Amino acid sequence: MTHGRGAALALAASAAIAVAGAVATPAARASGATAGSTPAVTSGGGLNGIDAVSASDVWAVGFAYAGSTYVPMAQRWNGKAWKVVATPGVSGAADAYLYGVDADSASDAWAVGYSSAGSTSNTLVDHWNGKTWQVVPSPNPSGATGAYLYAVHAISATNVWAVGYQQPSFSTLAEHWNGKAWKIVPSPDPAGASGSWLYGVDATSASNVWAVGYWSQGLTTSTLAERWNGHAWSIVASPSPGGSGTVTALQAVRSPSPGNAWAVGYLYNGSLTAPVTEHWGGHAWKAVSSPAPSGSTATSLVAVDADAATDAWAVGDSTSAGGVTGTVAEHWNGTAWRLAASPNPAGSSDTSLTGVAAVSASDAWAVGYSWNGAVTSTVTEHWKGKKWVLVTAPS
Repeated sequence: MTHGRGAALALAASAAIAVAGAVATPAARASGATAGSTPAVTSGGGLNGIDAVSASDVWAVGFAYAGSTYVPMAQRWNGKAWKVVATPGVSGAADAYLYGVDADSASDAWAVGYSSAGSTSNTLVDHWNGKTWQVVPSPNPSGATGAYLYAVHAISATNVWAVGYQQPSFSTLAEHWNGKAWKIVPSPDPAGASGSWLYGVDATSASNVWAVGYWSQGLTTSTLAERWNGHAWSIVASPSPGGSGTVTALQAVRSPSPGNAWAVGYLYNGSLTAPVTEHWGGHAWKAVSSPAPSGSTATSLVAVDADAATDAWAVGDSTSAGGVTGTVAEHWNGTAWRLAASPNPAGSSDTSLTGVAAVSASDAWAVGYSWNGAVTSTVTEHWKGKKWVLVTAPS
């Protein structure tokens, strides 16, 4: 399975970072938004997550701007073209977004996000049964004014995990599908945390599930990695290279085998933002060097996928000294992470990649969104073994 967590416009992620005492996420910068705000756009939409069943069956999800509201959007690649597939609205919601998607088969896929009505936000879960997308009831923690899901992973048709966070407590949120209903499963928060957030989830089996994010204490934000052993979630130590007074966050995780997992994110030290990549080798998480484009003042990685031990992709965005934000794609060849050129739509001043899916060494997809100062548009890119190219997709 492949997947990526995106941060789009109006992100609770931005609110989370603001609470942590840090800067807005790259998504907020790219959209022209301030932390926790919804930017005013006239039309368009963006893509946040992607998953591939096969080379001719790929899902991407996100949002579309419909008049005065944001609505969920799903697109599907059939091997020849991307097409919008109808997704249900949310009764009583002013806005609704999809952030993560994972497909167990051509007739079994899940997408998660949240919907908002007034000052309250609720979890949103959609299911694809091979014919239509349908909203599936998902719980919200008792007393929560906001509950958000950002990533989903389907181990099987009867074993699915989704993660995010809840407010006003700003604590982690994990939900599980047992084939009949979604239920909240207790997930820990680090001792002394003023806030904890989960943004990525992946699994190799029912007893080996990873979730990643970050947590804050005072002016320091640190990485957060949690593992499900089949019975309970527990926190597993993960490096925070920035140290005290900085922000180090993980935004996505991919585990192709029990002894091989990647997590990606970023480090902000008060003036510069640098990419973060961490690897699980079976015994401990370790920081691995990853490059930033020359002249970059802010580079973040927000999605990761791996087709093999020697073939992994991480994507995100990078901002130049001149304030222009563009796509970033990095490739792991088994020895090191290397930058791979990725295009930006003509006329765009801000473009971000928020999801990646690796089908094979010569077939990978990345999605995101682009902002030209007035309109937000979807971005879809395809890797065919030699270079990334823009592919036309509905917006």
